[in-house]
Amino acid sequence: DTHEQMCMYLRSFGQMHQAKLQDAFKNIPDSIFTDKLEVIDWGCGQAIGTTCLFDYLNSINYLSNVEAVTLVEPSKASLERALLHISPYIQDGVDINHVNDYFENVRPEHLPGNESRTRLHLFSNILDVAAIDLKHLSKVIDESVVSDNLLICVGPLNPNNPRIDSFFRYFD
Repeated sequence: DTHEQMCMYLRSFGQMHQAKLQDAFKNIPDSIFTDKLEVIDWGCGQAIGTTCLFDYLNSINYLSNVEAVTLVEPSKASLERALLHISPYIQDGVDINHVNDYFENVRPEHLPGNESRTRLHLFSNILDVAAIDLKHLSKVIDESVVSDNLLICVGPLNPNNPRIDSFFRYFD
């Protein structure tokens, strides 16, 4: 809710998010990034996931392929900070959208998509949150598909929390 809390969160968890995301991105074939891209950062907080993706895309010379970004976040303060954090990366013509709401209120129409873009869904340390209805979330994603979609899911190493695996099974 506050500037201080957001700074403390980045200080406490920023490097962890960055390390896990970098490992995930390195496991994705570069060919995925050669087409036009759309990024959806679910529970984006301050957009750590998006900025890490943009840093990675910049390092492999594909940042210019990003044509649209959607940030989904219930905290208005975090969403405003997220928009600020991604602004240095955004080139003219990139569509920026945001959904200031909880996942259970997100509907497919909030994610219009484009047939010519590959859609990258980022889930960084959010799928482990028990309050999130994974079945609803998977349904929203499934009903909004208009092109290729890639879900990038990272979370805390917690063997007693199989939520990422459960989320994956909803797409089987």
